[in-house]
Amino acid sequence: MKDLGYDIEAAGFLAIFGPKGLPDMSKRDWRKSSHGLFVILPWEKLIENTGSSLFIRGSIEFGKYLEAVGAQSKKEFKELGLGIYGKEKK
Repeated sequence: MKDLGYDIEAAGFLAIFGPKGLPDMSKRDWRKSSHGLFVILPWEKLIENTGSSLFIRGSIEFGKYLEAVGAQSKKEFKELGLGIYGKEKK
């Protein structure tokens, strides 16, 4: 988008969710095993090719991340007149 004169960033993420009340031991096991998914070669190539960064967050941190990304996306959509904000620009 920067090639078109827009200074915006597109965020992508992958999340693994578990049911409410999941025992702490299970949470620890999920964190350990899911971390291994992100360090295998195909993910490394994807991260390298897209110029992305890898961050592993717990549920509270991930929730805060989603809120921040949502607020930034809303601002950018509004500035560009995209989605529901397209009608306001016309």
